[in-house]
Amino acid sequence: MIGPLLSVLLGAAVLSIALVEVALRLPFAALLRRMADVSARSLRVTRARASDHWKQKAMMLCSGRMMKAALSLAGAVAILGAIATAGIWLIGAMVPGFSAAVLSGFGLISVTVIACIHFAVRRQLIHV
Repeated sequence: MIGPLLSVLLGAAVLSIALVEVALRLPFAALLRRMADVSARSLRVTRARASDHWKQKAMMLCSGRMMKAALSLAGAVAILGAIATAGIWLIGAMVPGFSAAVLSGFGLISVTVIACIHFAVRRQLIHV
């Protein structure tokens, strides 16, 4: 029989590993790259030697693309947040006091450390 602290840490490990795996499968890098590209393009538009009329039209297009990229990024973060919430709720139903423990300062630090360790080990194993 495992103690309450160990069960909370085990649940936190399962949750953080699952979240790392989901985050790696979401297109965060592509979404951030798209935002950077749109930002660079909008800077080029402002420096272009064109009339203000055409700069305004180009900036409207750039702002629409930036809004789309930002909403896509927010959607990916929301998906990750929804999975984290569902995981906390599900594990909390099995382990009494898990929700309060994992959302405490110690719990958040534990989840972060476990996720970083998992990510580093996973990265090393992939390169072997």
